[in-house]
Amino acid sequence: MPILSEVGQALARRLLGTPRFTAMLSESARRILERGGLPTGNVEMWLSSLAERQPFMSQTEGTLNQAVFQIISMELYNLIVESQIGYVEAGPPWLHRLIRLWHRRGVTVVNFNYDTLVESSVSALDPPHANGDIVAEMLTHLPRSWVPTLGGDGPVPTFRLLKLHGSVNWFWSPDDRTGDTLCRVGYSPVAAGDARAALAGKEPFIVPPLAAKSPFYSLGVIRQLWSDAADALAAADRVIVLGYSVPLTDLATTTMLSQCVNPEAEWDVVNPDSARVSDRLVQLGIPADLIRTHQAVDEWVDGYEVDHCARMSSDLVDQILDFDGAHPETRPVMTRRSRSDYGIVHSMVGGGSDLVLNAHLIDPRQVIPAEYPHQSDLVDSLRRMESPGPVSVRLDGDEGEYRVLGALDPLTVRGADAVLDWCPIEIQDVSSLGVGHVVSEQAAP
Repeated sequence: MPILSEVGQALARRLLGTPRFTAMLSESARRILERGGLPTGNVEMWLSSLAERQPFMSQTEGTLNQAVFQIISMELYNLIVESQIGYVEAGPPWLHRLIRLWHRRGVTVVNFNYDTLVESSVSALDPPHANGDIVAEMLTHLPRSWVPTLGGDGPVPTFRLLKLHGSVNWFWSPDDRTGDTLCRVGYSPVAAGDARAALAGKEPFIVPPLAAKSPFYSLGVIRQLWSDAADALAAADRVIVLGYSVPLTDLATTTMLSQCVNPEAEWDVVNPDSARVSDRLVQLGIPADLIRTHQAVDEWVDGYEVDHCARMSSDLVDQILDFDGAHPETRPVMTRRSRSDYGIVHSMVGGGSDLVLNAHLIDPRQVIPAEYPHQSDLVDSLRRMESPGPVSVRLDGDEGEYRVLGALDPLTVRGADAVLDWCPIEIQDVSSLGVGHVVSEQAAP
């Protein structure tokens, strides 16, 4: 996806190719665009100068600037929509792994992007025990959906996504001053007529990159999202700044970061220019000794997964012992990547801080051999780990390893050899090819 500077250049190329638009520009602004620059230096300052009438302008000039501002905002919307087409299908594996970890950990994600890559990726997830509308739960139902979505069995425990700058699938009536008309289009299949009726008279809702965004922040829904973000920062013991450059011109965000965060929170900055982002956080009052920097997002995700799975290994015994029912020595160990994927562990290999579970998909026609590990064997192996590290699963016929994310609620499944009670564990559904043992030797972020 394009970063802000690339957005500005892409917008300039689009606008110069539209004669109707260029005719609305001043001669000086047109010359700057033709030279490859942007008026006032960047897209944020340019839009900020257009959004409000400047004191040296006539009323006519101010009105014309407002029209230019609206055109650029719509082109920005179109640019993001086009940029994200096909991304989820062709996106990097680390994105899917990261979102699965967010789902398992139940984190809060504060998002300043307009795209729907996270929502689309979540819709592609099929985690076990997730029979409801994950996207609606993730968005905490803000804004509400005006297009029918498929329901489920009830609320789905998942992470929270707070989109503070709107989204390309949010719509509103621009004359609305309360936010009551704000709605989002869901991801379930709907009839075209239903969508058209729900969005009649509405326009896309995105908060343009402005130095001051107060007209948008006065809406009740947006104020609630910002309040939720501030509360999450105040409660967090770890804050990860992932791809956000913390521009000091973003007054609302920098004020929130300087005034609302837990002063003892640890910080991770993941950005190719992480040193400069770290310097900006220090200017906002974040102690430098609490900030760790990372340049490559895929390497950081590897470490983040190892960190979660190592912590999970310490808790896995307690999670399993919380299972109801007796006779743990008779419960086979089940692995689950999705709601429809069932594996059975046939052997375990471990030593020191490593434990690998070898498994194959369950065949209902197979009689489970007596020597297959059971719940009590898994608990014993976990207790023997010297310094718990990630527990991994190797599926017969697959390359790589699938890290264990935690225990699942016990379930009863009829199948091989009439087994009724299982010890189910959830595993990552994208393998960690070639990184399982290498990353585990590195210091986790």
